[in-house]
Amino acid sequence: MLVRPFANMWLNLAVITGLMMLAVVVHLPVLQEPFGTYSLTLSNWTIVVAVAFSVVPVLEAAKAVLRRGAPEDSV
Repeated sequence: MLVRPFANMWLNLAVITGLMMLAVVVHLPVLQEPFGTYSLTLSNWTIVVAVAFSVVPVLEAAKAVLRRGAPEDSV
């Protein structure tokens, strides 16, 4: 269960900064050649986001299974 998933301001800032840097490297022509990237279309970005977020339900299911098997006092 997600409890306050955005509570860590520094982690949120790091994720946003990383995403902004990724977008700059992918879309800024002067950085595309050194990094070997090219501009992505909206459908490409949709695939990237879907694959990136596909791990969330898997991890949450794994945590639920682990919690179910844990003794009450260790939760």
